[in-house]
Amino acid sequence: MMTSAERPLLAIEDLEVRFGDDDAAVRGVWLAVHHGQTVAVVGESGSGKSTTAAAILGLLPSRGRITRGRILFDGLDLAEANPRVLRSIRGRGSVTCRRIR
Repeated sequence: MMTSAERPLLAIEDLEVRFGDDDAAVRGVWLAVHHGQTVAVVGESGSGKSTTAAAILGLLPSRGRITRGRILFDGLDLAEANPRVLRSIRGRGSVTCRRIR
């Protein structure tokens, strides 16, 4: 078993997100972010960056749902977290969206 020092602060394991019955908007995302790390997620327009961020923060639109995988924050499965816990977690991180030309 991993100690809390070894365990990633944020772990995404095989994430898949769908909107309604459409094909997966995000599929097969794996990511581990450890305490003190800064991570940039980059990619082409429409590649799923914003959808992944919304899934992490529990802010997917009403038609959006996680259909596979897990998102763990400090060992807590965010799919099982209540709204109060999610609000607390949102206050501990940040997402910055940039459009670079």
